[in-house]
Amino acid sequence: MYSETDIAWFEIIKYYRSMNMPIQELKRFTEMQNEGVSKVTALRKFMEAHRVKVVEQLNDLNKVLSQVDHKIKVLKEFEASDNTKTLKKK
Repeated sequence: MYSETDIAWFEIIKYYRSMNMPIQELKRFTEMQNEGVSKVTALRKFMEAHRVKVVEQLNDLNKVLSQVDHKIKVLKEFEASDNTKTLKKK
């Protein structure tokens, strides 16, 4: 049987995993607390570091989205033109 503390940790892990936070980062947060950093300060630093990674992921996804949008535009132009020509990479 799990204790209330165990269940609370499961809920915490579930919450942070919903933000795509790796388990290794969660472990680092606990290590920060063990290093004598206050819980609030450790959590703030932890979340700031995770935010940087999320912003990087968003930037990467925006680049991919831009490429997809460009390809859709090219394909629409191809459809509207004489589509008997060979489709070239643009």
